[in-house]
Amino acid sequence: MVGTLASGRTAQVTVIARTSNPGVVSATAMWTAVSGRGDTHEFPATASTTIAAPSADNVAGFVPPSGDTLTTDPGTGATASNPQVTSAMIPATADGTPAALSESNASEPSDVCAPSATCFGQISTITIEQTFSPGNPLRFGFLLDKSEIPKQTKVNAIPIYHDGVLVANCTGSPGVASPDPCVVSRTKLATQDAQIIVLSSTNGRWRP
Repeated sequence: MVGTLASGRTAQVTVIARTSNPGVVSATAMWTAVSGRGDTHEFPATASTTIAAPSADNVAGFVPPSGDTLTTDPGTGATASNPQVTSAMIPATADGTPAALSESNASEPSDVCAPSATCFGQISTITIEQTFSPGNPLRFGFLLDKSEIPKQTKVNAIPIYHDGVLVANCTGSPGVASPDPCVVSRTKLATQDAQIIVLSSTNGRWRP
């Protein structure tokens, strides 16, 4: 309930609608105003957005205020036909925020790769429309199928690039992006796949 407003004043009300169903989702809010003369007026407002289902290459949605994990993993992990899976573990947001993750093939070997460096794998593009800090960073996970990793490459030596710049290992306190961004760990899984965990206060394009 907004209460009484003086002439010319405004009030803002936020309505959050959540769904796990993909597709176009519309929400309609209705409010009633009573004028000083006792007249009653109803005001409907409708907003729509599109929720993408998790796929091998793209996922989009809204992050709840409590924070969430958004992932392109369709439930199979990384496979030869879907060799890279991107996940974003997002801190709590003020009232939910749009987020999108996608993977795409590089147009050329140097794309999102440092000059004179050798890159492999797909490009993960992460867009989360909120500002974070190194002390309360985003936590990204990149799962690489073994078929994507060049032979003779040791997992603990796999580089990760952010917008074409090599990402250093974390040297600060646990959970803090220092330097920002930084690599927390590189792990060889029982499946021979590799998992790289990164802390970052920013979005961007990432590539091993």
